[in-house]
Amino acid sequence: MTSGMLPRFPAGDGCSCIASSPATALNPGFIGRYLPVDEFTGPFQNLGTGALVGAATLTFAFLLVAVISFRVSRLIGTITSAANSMGRLDLDQVHYQSSRVREIDHAGYSLDRARAALKSFGAYVPKGLIVRIMQAGEAALVSRKQLVTVLFTDIVHFSQITRGSPVGEVSNMLNQHFAILGACIEREGGLIDKFIGDAVMATWGSLSGSDDQADSAVRAALAIVSALKADNATRRRAGKHSIRIRIGIHTGPVLVDNIGSPGRVNYTVVGDAVNIAHRLEQAGKDLMAAEDKVIVPVSADTAALLRDRTLADLFHGTPFSRCDESGKELVSYFRLSHDQLRATRSGMPDDA
Repeated sequence: MTSGMLPRFPAGDGCSCIASSPATALNPGFIGRYLPVDEFTGPFQNLGTGALVGAATLTFAFLLVAVISFRVSRLIGTITSAANSMGRLDLDQVHYQSSRVREIDHAGYSLDRARAALKSFGAYVPKGLIVRIMQAGEAALVSRKQLVTVLFTDIVHFSQITRGSPVGEVSNMLNQHFAILGACIEREGGLIDKFIGDAVMATWGSLSGSDDQADSAVRAALAIVSALKADNATRRRAGKHSIRIRIGIHTGPVLVDNIGSPGRVNYTVVGDAVNIAHRLEQAGKDLMAAEDKVIVPVSADTAALLRDRTLADLFHGTPFSRCDESGKELVSYFRLSHDQLRATRSGMPDDA
Protein backbone atom coordinates (compact mmCIF):
# COMPACT_ATOMS: atom_id res chain seq x y z
CA MET A 1 0.00 0.00 0.00
CA THR A 2 1.38 3.38 -0.87
CA SER A 3 2.50 5.42 2.08
CA GLY A 4 0.11 8.18 3.01
CA MET A 5 -3.01 6.56 1.57
CA LEU A 6 -5.78 5.64 3.92
CA PRO A 7 -7.06 2.17 3.23
CA ARG A 8 -10.76 1.61 3.17
CA PHE A 9 -12.32 -1.57 4.52
CA PRO A 10 -15.90 -2.45 3.76
CA ALA A 11 -18.19 -2.89 6.71
CA GLY A 12 -21.80 -3.68 7.16
CA ASP A 13 -24.76 -1.37 7.38
CA GLY A 14 -23.49 0.96 4.65
CA CYS A 15 -20.34 1.96 6.59
CA SER A 16 -16.66 1.78 5.78
CA CYS A 17 -13.64 1.67 8.02
CA ILE A 18 -11.07 4.27 7.09
CA ALA A 19 -7.62 3.84 8.66
CA SER A 20 -6.36 6.85 10.51
CA SER A 21 -2.76 5.60 11.07
CA PRO A 22 -0.52 3.24 9.07
CA ALA A 23 0.85 -0.01 10.40
CA THR A 24 4.30 -0.05 12.10
CA ALA A 25 6.54 -2.70 13.62
CA LEU A 26 5.23 -1.88 17.06
CA ASN A 27 1.66 -1.56 15.89
CA PRO A 28 0.95 -3.99 13.08
CA GLY A 29 -2.73 -3.07 12.95
CA PHE A 30 -4.69 -0.01 11.95
CA ILE A 31 -6.55 2.40 14.03
CA GLY A 32 -9.73 3.33 12.13
CA ARG A 33 -13.21 4.68 12.44
CA TYR A 34 -16.41 3.49 10.91
CA LEU A 35 -18.30 6.29 9.12
CA PRO A 36 -21.44 6.22 6.93
CA VAL A 37 -20.56 6.25 3.24
CA ASP A 38 -23.18 8.98 2.60
CA GLU A 39 -21.12 11.43 4.62
CA PHE A 40 -18.52 11.26 1.89
CA THR A 41 -20.56 10.56 -1.24
CA GLY A 42 -23.74 12.49 -0.33
CA PRO A 43 -22.48 15.94 -1.37
CA PHE A 44 -21.40 14.58 -4.73
CA GLN A 45 -24.74 12.88 -5.24
CA ASN A 46 -26.55 16.10 -4.28
CA LEU A 47 -24.40 18.02 -6.73
CA GLY A 48 -25.40 15.69 -9.55
CA THR A 49 -29.07 15.87 -8.59
CA GLY A 50 -28.87 19.67 -8.46
CA ALA A 51 -27.28 19.76 -11.89
CA LEU A 52 -30.10 17.64 -13.31
CA VAL A 53 -32.76 19.80 -11.64
CA GLY A 54 -31.04 22.96 -12.88
CA ALA A 55 -30.86 21.64 -16.41
CA ALA A 56 -34.54 20.64 -16.31
CA THR A 57 -35.47 24.09 -14.95
CA LEU A 58 -33.50 25.86 -17.66
CA THR A 59 -35.10 23.70 -20.33
CA PHE A 60 -38.57 24.39 -18.95
CA ALA A 61 -37.83 28.12 -18.72
CA PHE A 62 -36.56 28.14 -22.30
CA LEU A 63 -39.66 26.35 -23.54
CA LEU A 64 -41.92 28.69 -21.53
CA VAL A 65 -40.18 31.75 -22.93
CA ALA A 66 -40.43 30.31 -26.44
CA VAL A 67 -44.17 29.68 -26.05
CA ILE A 68 -44.81 33.12 -24.59
CA SER A 69 -42.66 34.75 -27.28
CA PHE A 70 -44.55 32.88 -30.01
CA ARG A 71 -47.94 33.91 -28.64
CA VAL A 72 -46.89 37.53 -28.15
CA SER A 73 -45.34 37.58 -31.61
CA ARG A 74 -48.54 36.20 -33.10
CA LEU A 75 -50.65 38.80 -31.32
CA ILE A 76 -48.33 41.59 -32.44
CA GLY A 77 -48.50 40.16 -35.97
CA THR A 78 -52.29 40.28 -35.77
CA ILE A 79 -52.16 43.94 -34.72
CA THR A 80 -49.74 44.66 -37.57
CA SER A 81 -52.05 42.91 -40.06
CA ALA A 82 -54.97 44.93 -38.77
CA ALA A 83 -53.02 48.17 -39.19
CA ASN A 84 -52.02 47.19 -42.73
CA SER A 85 -55.63 46.33 -43.59
CA MET A 86 -56.74 49.71 -42.29
CA GLY A 87 -54.08 51.32 -44.46
CA ARG A 88 -55.65 49.58 -47.48
CA LEU A 89 -59.14 50.56 -46.26
CA ASP A 90 -60.03 46.87 -45.98
CA LEU A 91 -62.25 47.39 -42.95
CA ASP A 92 -64.60 44.41 -43.06
CA GLN A 93 -62.38 41.80 -41.42
CA VAL A 94 -62.13 41.77 -37.61
CA HIS A 95 -58.53 41.09 -36.48
CA TYR A 96 -58.90 41.67 -32.73
CA GLN A 97 -58.01 38.76 -30.42
CA SER A 98 -58.11 39.09 -26.64
CA SER A 99 -54.80 38.70 -24.82
CA ARG A 100 -53.78 38.20 -21.20
CA VAL A 101 -51.02 40.73 -21.77
CA ARG A 102 -52.86 43.89 -20.79
CA GLU A 103 -50.91 46.29 -22.97
CA ILE A 104 -51.29 44.13 -26.09
CA ASP A 105 -54.98 43.56 -25.36
CA HIS A 106 -55.57 47.32 -25.01
CA ALA A 107 -53.66 48.03 -28.21
CA GLY A 108 -55.62 45.43 -30.18
CA TYR A 109 -58.96 46.55 -28.77
CA SER A 110 -58.25 50.22 -29.49
CA LEU A 111 -57.17 49.41 -33.04
CA ASP A 112 -60.34 47.41 -33.63
CA ARG A 113 -62.46 50.32 -32.38
CA ALA A 114 -60.62 52.59 -34.79
CA ARG A 115 -61.35 50.09 -37.59
CA ALA A 116 -65.06 50.09 -36.76
CA ALA A 117 -65.11 53.90 -36.61
CA LEU A 118 -63.38 54.18 -39.99
CA LYS A 119 -65.81 51.69 -41.48
CA SER A 120 -68.76 53.77 -40.26
CA PHE A 121 -67.05 56.94 -41.44
CA GLY A 122 -66.50 55.37 -44.86
CA ALA A 123 -70.26 55.16 -45.37
CA TYR A 124 -70.38 58.97 -45.38
CA VAL A 125 -67.22 59.74 -47.34
CA PRO A 126 -66.44 58.22 -50.77
CA LYS A 127 -63.74 55.56 -50.53
CA GLY A 128 -62.05 56.93 -53.63
CA LEU A 129 -61.70 60.31 -51.95
CA ILE A 130 -60.16 58.75 -48.83
CA VAL A 131 -57.65 56.80 -50.93
CA ARG A 132 -56.79 59.96 -52.85
CA ILE A 133 -56.19 61.91 -49.62
CA MET A 134 -54.06 59.08 -48.20
CA GLN A 135 -51.94 58.94 -51.34
CA ALA A 136 -51.45 62.65 -51.98
CA GLY A 137 -52.23 64.21 -48.61
CA GLU A 138 -53.85 67.61 -48.38
CA ALA A 139 -52.38 68.51 -51.78
CA ALA A 140 -55.14 66.35 -53.29
CA LEU A 141 -57.74 68.79 -51.97
CA VAL A 142 -56.24 71.99 -53.37
CA SER A 143 -58.78 74.13 -55.20
CA ARG A 144 -58.43 73.74 -58.96
CA LYS A 145 -60.32 74.01 -62.23
CA GLN A 146 -60.69 70.74 -64.04
CA LEU A 147 -62.58 69.04 -66.86
CA VAL A 148 -65.18 66.79 -65.25
CA THR A 149 -68.09 64.65 -66.43
CA VAL A 150 -71.18 65.01 -64.23
CA LEU A 151 -74.10 62.58 -64.06
CA PHE A 152 -77.47 63.21 -62.41
CA THR A 153 -80.25 60.67 -61.88
CA ASP A 154 -83.77 61.15 -60.58
CA ILE A 155 -86.74 58.83 -60.01
CA VAL A 156 -89.80 59.72 -62.07
CA HIS A 157 -92.93 60.45 -60.00
CA PHE A 158 -91.21 59.40 -56.78
CA SER A 159 -93.79 61.15 -54.59
CA GLN A 160 -96.67 59.41 -56.35
CA ILE A 161 -95.29 55.89 -56.12
CA THR A 162 -94.35 56.26 -52.45
CA ARG A 163 -97.43 58.14 -51.27
CA GLY A 164 -99.13 56.19 -48.50
CA SER A 165 -96.26 53.72 -48.16
CA PRO A 166 -94.77 53.02 -44.71
CA VAL A 167 -91.63 55.01 -43.91
CA GLY A 168 -89.53 51.87 -43.59
CA GLU A 169 -90.65 50.59 -46.98
CA VAL A 170 -89.71 53.90 -48.63
CA SER A 171 -86.29 53.85 -46.97
CA ASN A 172 -85.69 50.27 -48.07
CA MET A 173 -86.67 51.10 -51.64
CA LEU A 174 -84.31 54.09 -51.77
CA ASN A 175 -81.44 52.19 -50.18
CA GLN A 176 -81.84 49.32 -52.64
CA HIS A 177 -82.12 51.75 -55.57
CA PHE A 178 -79.04 53.70 -54.51
CA ALA A 179 -77.10 50.46 -53.97
CA ILE A 180 -77.84 49.44 -57.57
CA LEU A 181 -76.87 52.84 -58.99
CA GLY A 182 -73.84 53.14 -56.72
CA ALA A 183 -72.46 49.78 -57.83
CA CYS A 184 -72.79 50.73 -61.51
CA ILE A 185 -71.17 54.14 -60.95
CA GLU A 186 -68.28 52.93 -58.81
CA ARG A 187 -67.57 49.99 -61.11
CA GLU A 188 -66.86 52.54 -63.84
CA GLY A 189 -64.60 54.61 -61.59
CA GLY A 190 -67.18 57.26 -60.76
CA LEU A 191 -67.34 59.18 -57.49
CA ILE A 192 -70.73 59.62 -55.87
CA ASP A 193 -70.78 63.27 -54.89
CA LYS A 194 -74.07 63.27 -53.02
CA PHE A 195 -77.56 61.83 -52.66
CA ILE A 196 -80.27 64.47 -52.97
CA GLY A 197 -83.63 63.05 -51.94
CA ASP A 198 -84.25 60.38 -54.57
CA ALA A 199 -81.54 61.76 -56.87
CA VAL A 200 -77.86 60.92 -57.28
CA MET A 201 -75.01 63.17 -58.39
CA ALA A 202 -71.80 61.49 -59.55
CA THR A 203 -68.61 62.71 -61.19
CA TRP A 204 -65.74 61.37 -63.26
CA GLY A 205 -62.38 63.16 -63.35
CA SER A 206 -62.86 65.20 -60.18
CA LEU A 207 -60.15 63.37 -58.23
CA SER A 208 -57.70 63.29 -61.11
CA GLY A 209 -57.84 63.97 -64.81
CA SER A 210 -59.08 61.15 -67.02
CA ASP A 211 -59.06 60.85 -70.79
CA ASP A 212 -61.90 58.33 -70.86
CA GLN A 213 -64.18 59.94 -68.30
CA ALA A 214 -66.96 60.47 -70.87
CA ASP A 215 -66.84 56.78 -71.86
CA SER A 216 -66.96 55.72 -68.22
CA ALA A 217 -69.99 57.91 -67.48
CA VAL A 218 -71.93 56.62 -70.49
CA ARG A 219 -71.01 53.01 -69.67
CA ALA A 220 -72.27 53.59 -66.12
CA ALA A 221 -75.58 54.88 -67.54
CA LEU A 222 -75.92 51.79 -69.73
CA ALA A 223 -75.14 49.56 -66.76
CA ILE A 224 -77.83 51.35 -64.75
CA VAL A 225 -80.33 50.61 -67.54
CA SER A 226 -79.61 46.88 -67.36
CA ALA A 227 -79.56 46.76 -63.55
CA LEU A 228 -82.82 48.72 -63.34
CA LYS A 229 -84.48 46.37 -65.81
CA ALA A 230 -83.63 43.38 -63.63
CA ASP A 231 -84.72 45.18 -60.47
CA ASN A 232 -88.05 46.19 -62.00
CA ALA A 233 -88.73 42.59 -62.99
CA THR A 234 -88.24 41.60 -59.35
CA ARG A 235 -90.45 44.45 -58.16
CA ARG A 236 -93.26 43.50 -60.53
CA ARG A 237 -93.21 39.90 -59.31
CA ALA A 238 -93.59 41.28 -55.79
CA GLY A 239 -96.56 43.41 -56.87
CA LYS A 240 -94.66 46.71 -56.60
CA HIS A 241 -94.39 49.68 -58.93
CA SER A 242 -91.62 49.72 -61.53
CA ILE A 243 -89.05 52.47 -61.10
CA ARG A 244 -88.49 54.87 -64.00
CA ILE A 245 -85.55 57.25 -63.97
CA ARG A 246 -84.01 60.12 -65.89
CA ILE A 247 -80.23 60.41 -66.34
CA GLY A 248 -78.46 63.58 -67.47
CA ILE A 249 -74.76 63.62 -68.46
CA HIS A 250 -72.54 66.56 -69.35
CA THR A 251 -68.80 67.24 -69.53
CA GLY A 252 -67.24 70.62 -68.89
CA PRO A 253 -64.83 72.65 -66.73
CA VAL A 254 -65.74 73.00 -63.06
CA LEU A 255 -64.22 74.22 -59.80
CA VAL A 256 -63.10 71.28 -57.64
CA ASP A 257 -62.76 72.26 -54.00
CA ASN A 258 -63.86 71.83 -50.40
CA ILE A 259 -67.10 73.77 -50.15
CA GLY A 260 -68.91 74.46 -46.89
CA SER A 261 -68.60 76.03 -43.47
CA PRO A 262 -65.41 75.93 -41.33
CA GLY A 263 -66.82 73.07 -39.26
CA ARG A 264 -68.13 70.97 -42.11
CA VAL A 265 -67.10 70.84 -45.76
CA ASN A 266 -67.97 68.78 -48.80
CA TYR A 267 -65.40 67.89 -51.43
CA THR A 268 -67.44 68.66 -54.52
CA VAL A 269 -67.58 70.33 -57.91
CA VAL A 270 -69.18 73.68 -58.71
CA GLY A 271 -69.82 75.34 -62.05
CA ASP A 272 -71.97 75.57 -65.15
CA ALA A 273 -71.20 71.97 -66.10
CA VAL A 274 -72.98 70.79 -62.96
CA ASN A 275 -76.00 72.97 -63.68
CA ILE A 276 -76.16 71.79 -67.29
CA ALA A 277 -76.04 68.11 -66.28
CA HIS A 278 -78.92 68.75 -63.89
CA ARG A 279 -80.89 70.62 -66.56
CA LEU A 280 -80.43 67.73 -68.96
CA GLU A 281 -81.81 65.34 -66.37
CA GLN A 282 -84.76 67.68 -65.87
CA ALA A 283 -85.23 67.94 -69.65
CA GLY A 284 -86.14 64.29 -69.59
CA LYS A 285 -89.50 65.27 -68.15
CA ASP A 286 -90.52 66.70 -71.52
CA LEU A 287 -88.77 64.06 -73.61
CA MET A 288 -89.78 60.89 -71.79
CA ALA A 289 -92.52 58.83 -73.43
CA ALA A 290 -94.99 56.84 -71.35
CA GLU A 291 -93.38 53.54 -72.34
CA ASP A 292 -89.85 54.70 -71.52
CA LYS A 293 -88.42 53.29 -68.30
CA VAL A 294 -85.16 55.24 -68.66
CA ILE A 295 -84.18 58.27 -70.67
CA VAL A 296 -80.63 59.57 -70.94
CA PRO A 297 -80.02 63.05 -72.38
CA VAL A 298 -76.27 63.29 -73.05
CA SER A 299 -74.68 66.58 -74.03
CA ALA A 300 -72.95 66.96 -77.38
CA ASP A 301 -69.81 67.94 -75.43
CA THR A 302 -69.75 64.55 -73.73
CA ALA A 303 -70.54 62.70 -76.96
CA ALA A 304 -67.65 64.48 -78.71
CA LEU A 305 -65.19 63.13 -76.13
CA LEU A 306 -66.20 59.46 -76.48
CA ARG A 307 -63.27 57.29 -77.53
CA ASP A 308 -65.10 53.96 -77.74
CA ARG A 309 -66.65 53.73 -81.21
CA THR A 310 -69.41 51.44 -79.95
CA LEU A 311 -70.49 54.18 -77.58
CA ALA A 312 -69.94 56.98 -80.08
CA ASP A 313 -72.24 55.25 -82.58
CA LEU A 314 -75.11 55.79 -80.15
CA PHE A 315 -74.84 59.52 -80.78
CA HIS A 316 -75.37 60.35 -84.43
CA GLY A 317 -77.53 62.74 -86.32
CA THR A 318 -78.42 66.28 -85.35
CA PRO A 319 -78.44 66.96 -81.61
CA PHE A 320 -81.33 68.62 -79.83
CA SER A 321 -80.96 72.06 -78.30
CA ARG A 322 -82.15 73.28 -74.93
CA CYS A 323 -82.69 77.02 -74.59
CA ASP A 324 -83.47 79.36 -71.75
CA GLU A 325 -86.56 81.58 -71.57
CA SER A 326 -84.95 84.21 -73.81
CA GLY A 327 -84.25 81.64 -76.53
CA LYS A 328 -80.51 81.48 -75.87
CA GLU A 329 -79.15 78.00 -76.43
CA LEU A 330 -77.90 76.44 -73.21
CA VAL A 331 -76.70 73.06 -74.44
CA SER A 332 -76.91 70.68 -77.38
CA TYR A 333 -77.64 67.10 -76.50
CA PHE A 334 -78.59 63.68 -77.74
CA ARG A 335 -81.59 61.78 -76.44
CA LEU A 336 -81.24 58.11 -75.64
CA SER A 337 -84.58 56.53 -74.86
CA HIS A 338 -85.21 53.18 -73.21
CA ASP A 339 -85.89 51.52 -76.58
CA GLN A 340 -82.59 52.77 -78.03
CA LEU A 341 -80.70 51.68 -74.96
CA ARG A 342 -82.36 48.28 -74.95
CA ALA A 343 -81.33 47.76 -78.58
CA THR A 344 -77.74 48.86 -78.06
CA ARG A 345 -77.20 47.00 -74.76
CA SER A 346 -77.26 43.66 -76.56
CA GLY A 347 -73.93 44.53 -78.13
CA MET A 348 -72.39 45.99 -74.96
CA PRO A 349 -70.32 44.18 -72.32
CA ASP A 350 -71.89 43.12 -69.04
CA ASP A 351 -75.30 42.79 -70.63
CA ALA A 352 -77.98 41.76 -68.16
